Amino acid sequence: MTIADIGKRVLRYGVDGVTLWLRIKLEEWKTRRFIRANARNYPLKPERGLTIVAGVSAPGSLSKVMRDLALTARDAGFPVQIYDPGATEDPAQTGILALVTPQQDFRIRKYSLVLDVFNGVVPPLDGIDVASVAFWEFEDGFLEVYPRFARKSHVVAMSDFDATVFRRLLPSTVRTSKLLYPFRFQPPHLPSRSEIRKKFGSPPDAFAVFFNFDFGSGYGRKNPDGAMRTFAKAFADDSSTVLVFKTMRASDFPDLVTELKRLANDLGIFHRFLMISSYLSNSDLYGLTNACDAYLSLHRGEGFGLGVAEAMSLGLPVVATDYSSTTEFCTSENSILVPCKTVPINGSQTGHLTYSYVTKWAEPDMDFAADALRRLKSDAALRAQIGAAGKSFMSKHFSVKSFRASLAQLLDEPAPSKQLTSGKPSNT
Repeated sequence: MTIADIGKRVLRYGVDGVTLWLRIKLEEWKTRRFIRANARNYPLKPERGLTIVAGVSAPGSLSKVMRDLALTARDAGFPVQIYDPGATEDPAQTGILALVTPQQDFRIRKYSLVLDVFNGVVPPLDGIDVASVAFWEFEDGFLEVYPRFARKSHVVAMSDFDATVFRRLLPSTVRTSKLLYPFRFQPPHLPSRSEIRKKFGSPPDAFAVFFNFDFGSGYGRKNPDGAMRTFAKAFADDSSTVLVFKTMRASDFPDLVTELKRLANDLGIFHRFLMISSYLSNSDLYGLTNACDAYLSLHRGEGFGLGVAEAMSLGLPVVATDYSSTTEFCTSENSILVPCKTVPINGSQTGHLTYSYVTKWAEPDMDFAADALRRLKSDAALRAQIGAAGKSFMSKHFSVKSFRASLAQLLDEPAPSKQLTSGKPSNT
């Protein structure tokens, strides 16, 4: 990294963004140094099993994925160890820390497969398959943001959509594999529908359409505007309906919140729009989802679609864009798939720097989606049929048995022949 490169980053991300980036790079360097030393000091012959190197104790969706990956692999009977360079003795993390292998007991060469996520902190190791888990929401722009993936030996996708995109975008020297997403859905005892509606101020008998999204995950990608316009199109004069948004990080984006509320007012649905921005426990979040009548996601691209998956697991009928990674579990039998067109965009439209190089995304058919909502409202039997099909599919597709088969296949793939020996750079 040259001074000129750092200067470009300052112009693009600002001083605070570059400071954060440098702090992350320092932590990555420390982790690589520890792993190289660990590989030299403990040159074990690897057993069949899984090593996870990731911040499983950190907040955020990627940490949750890797944490759930460890838990599901253990449930499936595979030996697992975790190295979390950021783990602390914070009492709030006690349950998570129980998953993390104590540093003095950690051996990077203990198991045959090592998985990290995005940052690629693990150097190549002789005789061990080192791979990085990656997610992407679109059909292009990935390598421009993550050029280091062109130099990897192995990338693991968690949807057929991503596996297809990575095989097309990455060089032929990079092996792409598919691992079933470790979706774990074990809702606690849920409050009653009437109790939840009363708690959050939703009319007790209204037909409630729900959407759960994070303002910081790319406003344009999540497309809450589209969901709101579709609701208004479907139920312009229907006072027996309500639109419910559960949002995250709203306080970080006050202008977008104002814009969203202004749109609700302009569409004439402000009195039927409920936005909940406060923190909710899992019990309340799943209870809120369960207390609604349909889930609407008119996303323009999803890396997985956790909100959609959770709604389906609760038996809620889902109306979702027929594009990207939600097609892993949303089918014509268990959801209402909204047709879409792939349209050209300017990367700035995504509302997120990570997607700056994306040139196209999905534009869902709002007329179709509005008609789908009307059909669901008028037909209780259809709601029950689609909801039951979705719930059944999720329990089977993401079962421990299915994950066991998927991880076993990944573990039994042959490792690349050219790796570094014991963490030291190769001379070849």
